[in-house]
Amino acid sequence: QDMATMSEEGGLDAYLPQKKKRVISKKRVATKFTAEDKKKEAALTQSLFGPSSHDDDGHATSSTTTTITRVGASDDEAPEEISTHRTKRKRPTKTDKTSSTDPTQKSEEEEDPNKPAWVDEDDENIVQLVSKRKKYKQSSAPDSLLSAAEYERHLRQQHIKFAKQDVDWAQMKPKEGDEEDADLDEFQRSTKRLTQRDEKLSDSFIHLILQTDVNDASPHRGPVLATEYHPSGQLFMSVDESTFQLHQLAGKETSLAQNFKIKDMKIAHACFTKDGQQVIICGATPSIYVYDILSGSMQFIHRIGGKQKTIYRQVLVTPDEKFILLRSDDEITVMGAQSKIWICDIVGAGPIKSACFTANGLLLCSYVTGVCMLWDVEKRKAVHRFTSVSYSAATSMSCSPDGKYLAYGTDNGIVDIYNMEDIKAGGPPLPKTIHQVSNITKQIHSVVFNHDSQVLSISTRIGKCGIRLVHVPTFHVFPNWPIESTPIPCVRSFCFSPHSGFMTVGTTLGKVKRFRMRQYASV
Repeated sequence: QDMATMSEEGGLDAYLPQKKKRVISKKRVATKFTAEDKKKEAALTQSLFGPSSHDDDGHATSSTTTTITRVGASDDEAPEEISTHRTKRKRPTKTDKTSSTDPTQKSEEEEDPNKPAWVDEDDENIVQLVSKRKKYKQSSAPDSLLSAAEYERHLRQQHIKFAKQDVDWAQMKPKEGDEEDADLDEFQRSTKRLTQRDEKLSDSFIHLILQTDVNDASPHRGPVLATEYHPSGQLFMSVDESTFQLHQLAGKETSLAQNFKIKDMKIAHACFTKDGQQVIICGATPSIYVYDILSGSMQFIHRIGGKQKTIYRQVLVTPDEKFILLRSDDEITVMGAQSKIWICDIVGAGPIKSACFTANGLLLCSYVTGVCMLWDVEKRKAVHRFTSVSYSAATSMSCSPDGKYLAYGTDNGIVDIYNMEDIKAGGPPLPKTIHQVSNITKQIHSVVFNHDSQVLSISTRIGKCGIRLVHVPTFHVFPNWPIESTPIPCVRSFCFSPHSGFMTVGTTLGKVKRFRMRQYASV
């Protein structure tokens, strides 16, 4: 009953002791800023912070005055004024950071003569600096995204900071007129010295690599009598007694381009014309065949000069491309290179054993009696005559392309080397030999110089690996080739490519072996 009475009268709160309520006056004093107040505020600011409106770093400063009125103050009391001073600092930008870390950057860029005219921002490489261990991150590290140039500058600064020593020795200081610096600049700008091989051969080593046979897909059925490269080096010609083949060369790969079977003539020799457009084929008949490479047609020229029983052993083309010469046992037949018409016959001091052209276009013939004669084909007369030291005919001879030497192969296996200047001088009838190569003991059947007169090939048809290579400047035979395992049977023909990049050997088994000469870069 008492509880019910208490609840009706206001609950338990009516019986509890009451705390004194704080009465807060809501009366506020409005702040009135007059001209006099502003003067007082300015005076107070000046007395606290001085008359300058900028700080020591050059940043702008500003001051604000806050008026505080105490709650419950009477109208007679003046409000309190407190002035606060704040400095507004400009947030440093990326450009400011760079300039602050490297104050000389601007002057270096202005003085740099190699500064590009313009910079494409899309081409700049952006480097992102990500620190896996943030607690070890340097306080002076730049922003996480940097260009390649800024990143390089940062690394240089860090290196100088930690090295704490002079690093000027690492900077290149080129001197004017210094040949070594000029060679270094050329080496840095070009790879010519790395890719270009030195074509000066050593007399102690020749680097030869065996390649796939040229006629591997279609070998000849008999001995390869003649081989020759096209002047462009992209075609190769080979003949046996009844077949003429033309191969296309593409690096190490070869393919058969043409294959002709000649039934009415026993082929003895063939060669390209100087322009490379035709192939002249001669044999055991007074007729010849002319193959046109562009049209792919074969032309038959019957009985040149009305001859009946002439057998041609060798075909030659003059260096000026005016005449075609056909050598038989008794004479040399001259015909026009364009018209293919007989012009004259050159008859010397007996049966002719071999013939070749000199570097200046004279025809050199060796006769059975050991006499040699130089002929001017265009004037049709003999220019000079001499006798070999061995009093024997040349089974094969060749003049060097540089016009210095004559290689004179004999039937006893000795190759005599003559100086062409001594022969042309017309002195004694027996010019002296400057060297004799006697590494082959059988009859010499082929002597051939390469294009730069550094290598002389001598070979015989008798025996296996009957071939040697001579270093012409020293007249030493290369000792490292051939060896017993070199796959060369009896040699029948030989030739170099136009720039001596390859050499080929025609064998008696119908194969054409090809070797890469590594000292020569061009084919």
